[in-house]
Amino acid sequence: MRRTAFVVLAGFVVAVLLSSSCLAQGKGLRLPKKSTPEEQALLTAVNAKPVDLSLADTPILDAVNYLRGLSGVNIVLIGDKLRERKATLEVQGVSLSSAVGLMAGPEGACGVVGNALCIGGAKDVDALVKSTLLAPDDPTPEAAELIETLDKKRIDVSFESTPMQDIVSFLSSLTKLNIVLIGAKMKETRRTVELRRATLRTVLRLASGVEGRCAVIGNCLCLGKAKDVEAVFSKKAVIPDNPKENEVALYGALKDKRLDLSFESTPLRDAVNYLREIAQCNLVADEKVAETRKITMTVRKASLDTILRLICGPELNYGIAHEVLYISTGERLKKMVGEE
Repeated sequence: MRRTAFVVLAGFVVAVLLSSSCLAQGKGLRLPKKSTPEEQALLTAVNAKPVDLSLADTPILDAVNYLRGLSGVNIVLIGDKLRERKATLEVQGVSLSSAVGLMAGPEGACGVVGNALCIGGAKDVDALVKSTLLAPDDPTPEAAELIETLDKKRIDVSFESTPMQDIVSFLSSLTKLNIVLIGAKMKETRRTVELRRATLRTVLRLASGVEGRCAVIGNCLCLGKAKDVEAVFSKKAVIPDNPKENEVALYGALKDKRLDLSFESTPLRDAVNYLREIAQCNLVADEKVAETRKITMTVRKASLDTILRLICGPELNYGIAHEVLYISTGERLKKMVGEE
């Protein structure tokens, strides 16, 4: 069922076709439960900023780009739900939030993510608005500084169907921060995002997308599929209940050693051999997994513990067994440490 709603806005009469479900549910902007002052400021701005819009069978991405240029507000199309949509709309003097909501239509939604206004499928927008940064409850000083930087550092980015690995490499080079892509599942995922004066937190959330997540791990910012990032974030070294003297020293080395390294599609075996040499400690990869992974990452002054978490990724784990640092699957590692 469809009906026409006539609304008086800023002295103009606007006629728009709406579905009954849209009228019942409303098309309010999605906001995080705990919105930041920046998000509240954006909400105020988009509700107050009047725009005129004349669209005739216009691709939604073109309409988003036009509105971004017209309003000076970061507006981003997310997901694929609306990407093929074409909009026909003639309105005058409506708020920017209303214009974007009308463009989204009954099957879409818009929401505030940092200092960006996002438009896309309702489920996609809801997922992105609800996504949060994974960070330690009791962060170390370096992690706390990194979290603070996320909201202080502002950058301009323009990605046009850019692979995630290239985005991560660009952001790492631009910000001089350790930014790492977790897992292989998102390497070839492509993003189209254009932002001006956006906080780094906003850029990372939009780059991660609806299926991804971002986390602070040691002194690194990590992006990837949500489950992969969550797995690496929660990973800890497996250690014996009664460690030997050499094993206690190895545990200390995990926290104390700081290293710079760069791997580009490096086989796990070669990465372990190189890491053993520069860390100057006994490090062994289980033969069953030594050929299973290729490592791509660049980090500076990262702890050995953080590096091993990133090298293992979501699939493997690391720990101390028989006086060496040992990498294997979770089950095989437990057997080596003596937990089974």
